[in-house]
Amino acid sequence: MTLPLDYEEVFITWLPTESQDALLAKVAELHALGLKPVPHIASHKIKDVADAHALADAFAPYTKKALFIRGGGECEGDFPTVAELIATGAFADFEIGVGGFPDGNGPISYEEGIELLQAKTTYASFVVTQWSLNQKAIARFLDDAPLPVYLGVPNHCTTKQLIRFAKVCGMENSVKGFLSNPMNLMRFVTGFDPSYIVEKFKAHPNLAKFHVYSFGNLAPL
Repeated sequence: MTLPLDYEEVFITWLPTESQDALLAKVAELHALGLKPVPHIASHKIKDVADAHALADAFAPYTKKALFIRGGGECEGDFPTVAELIATGAFADFEIGVGGFPDGNGPISYEEGIELLQAKTTYASFVVTQWSLNQKAIARFLDDAPLPVYLGVPNHCTTKQLIRFAKVCGMENSVKGFLSNPMNLMRFVTGFDPSYIVEKFKAHPNLAKFHVYSFGNLAPL
């Protein structure tokens, strides 16, 4: 595996079908390349307090930073929520990130999402957003977020790839709506370019970093 140094931090998804050992192997591999791995830690996949401490100890030689999510599917252990996992104290020495959704998160309203983030400020130090193409939604989230924001942006890709990954992320209707505007469609007729988002929001005071969804393309923004 080789990655350009432009991506110093690399977030690692913990897929529902992957074991802890597979996740740890990816973390160790990226660390060996001189990069900073930031694994996703899914509370649903942690069995009990002992398992939480064992996982934290296993990560510690490679990273002390992680993105905590609930995870999909059935809960496999004692932690149906991230807050309950954090309460074990296993990750007390970690820099903790949580997820945010400028375009909303299913049945949870935007306002409810901001309230949930406010409650997480007791243990989290940053929020990583789902990627969005909606500039008004992005601006509102940056203004309202109670934590420094790692703003999610898609990397350069074809329009077909953008629609395909939107479907995977549950954002197909949003992206198709965005592309139904003839001006947007013409702008990206030769492929999606995230620079218009980067330029518009790079100076926002609540922006910590851009979080690039690579879609398999690791070229710099």
